[in-house]
Amino acid sequence: MQQQQIDTFFSKIEKIHQLTPIDRQRLLDMVEERTFHRRATIVGINSLTTYAFYVVEGSLRLFYTDKGRDCTAGFTMAGEFVIIPRWLLANYPDTMAIEFLENSTLLFLPNFPLKDLLKQRVLIKGNEAQMFIIVAMMEYIALLEEHLQMMHMTSEEKVQWLEDRWPKLFECANMTQIASYLGMAKETLYRIRGGKYRRSVQ
Repeated sequence: MQQQQIDTFFSKIEKIHQLTPIDRQRLLDMVEERTFHRRATIVGINSLTTYAFYVVEGSLRLFYTDKGRDCTAGFTMAGEFVIIPRWLLANYPDTMAIEFLENSTLLFLPNFPLKDLLKQRVLIKGNEAQMFIIVAMMEYIALLEEHLQMMHMTSEEKVQWLEDRWPKLFECANMTQIASYLGMAKETLYRIRGGKYRRSVQ
């Protein structure tokens, strides 16, 4: 992992927790860097809850299967933590999965050893929660706020929001996956992207 990527990773944590050089090194010793090819998958609740994930390079989508239908629950791009929503864990533990949209590099952070590190260092006073989970949850809360706003948007505004939020997304995800995430028909998404949506609904 390059120094710039390391700094980006730690900058997110240090928004909440000040780390000493020793803390940084111990955390680096704990994480495992793995690479995945496009279309590779990580499937099931056991695989997705043993570790927390941070995307160093590339992109992925979180999806599940409901009555044989592939449903996209979210996207994660480089520089973001992967968050597994509780509703997904509760309702689709066996079919939820990560699919890599391009060749990607992730940091795998084992849950329990990092929890032990926090107990020793008391980085979060009086709390045994994991530092990266707290930082990731803050990012997820911010995204949820955006989603709440998106619920009141028109179809065109939703597409514009997505283009602004993840400019690279339309280069690596297909229209079916994006339409599923936005909760609209693929044909509607095609019309909006082609500038024909307003004309077709008048």
